Amino acid sequence: EQRLGDYVQLLARLADDLSGIESLNQQMFAQHAHAQLSQRGLMGLQALSLTRALGAGKYVDLEKDSQAFEVAYAWPIVGNEALVGTNARQPAEAFHSLMTVWHSRQMSMSAPFRFLQLPGSPDGVILRVPLRTVSDVRSGGVQPLPLMGTVNASIRLDDLIRGVVPSNLYPQVAMRLLDVSPAALPKKPSVSGGKVFVRRVDTRGLSSQTLFTGKLWKASESHQEFDLIKPLEREIQVSDRVWALQFKPALSSQHKLERILPWLMLAAGVLVGLALAAGVSGWWQSRWSWRKRIKVRAQARQES
Repeated sequence: EQRLGDYVQLLARLADDLSGIESLNQQMFAQHAHAQLSQRGLMGLQALSLTRALGAGKYVDLEKDSQAFEVAYAWPIVGNEALVGTNARQPAEAFHSLMTVWHSRQMSMSAPFRFLQLPGSPDGVILRVPLRTVSDVRSGGVQPLPLMGTVNASIRLDDLIRGVVPSNLYPQVAMRLLDVSPAALPKKPSVSGGKVFVRRVDTRGLSSQTLFTGKLWKASESHQEFDLIKPLEREIQVSDRVWALQFKPALSSQHKLERILPWLMLAAGVLVGLALAAGVSGWWQSRWSWRKRIKVRAQARQES
């Protein structure tokens, strides 16, 4: 929760800084993004970016009355060159969160999707906050105007979650993280009396998506006895989504030893038996050799 809270604070401050700039460009965005990042480190951050709404005609293949969006700026540029100038309607999971912010003017977290611009295409999410226009800021928000766009943080899930359960303190605790909230495109909210109402989505009965699976969970999940253990679960409200941390006792090395103990005992018994047999055989051979020497000496005395 602390790691996610750092993201929320940084994006909120960055959006406040940028909303008052009339002629925003890549250099200005980079300066403000770098200034915010210099004040705190963010676990799993891939990029800070700005998605803005475009006028009609930019993307001619859109449906009638559809709003066009593009990723205008990103920081750092290195490793994120493929983001700048792209159509923000893809992937679908990221676009769902964009529409949530556009209609509700509230922060939104996306469902997980793959970062195709990175080697191995790791799973990630994108957290968005609304970016108001200069006119909206100057009017004091008395009559909310359409947003300029959103300020975003692209987050690598493996790096965000890694170390949440320190292995040196909890060496036998298996963990995984699930997204148990829906990834459906939100409905446009209704307006009544100047207030915006967004219908709450019922998440019961909907399938979950795995965000992160720890090493101990991966190593144990193929065993039936591990599957039968009921996990300890803690739900976390992440903006408009719900994440669930699940914990189980991992199948310990002691438990694995118990399963192979009969075979070890059998093998040990065989080895002990062979050792005893070899000892008895050696003792018998040495005894026979000793008796033979005594007999030869006795015969020699008689002949002399």
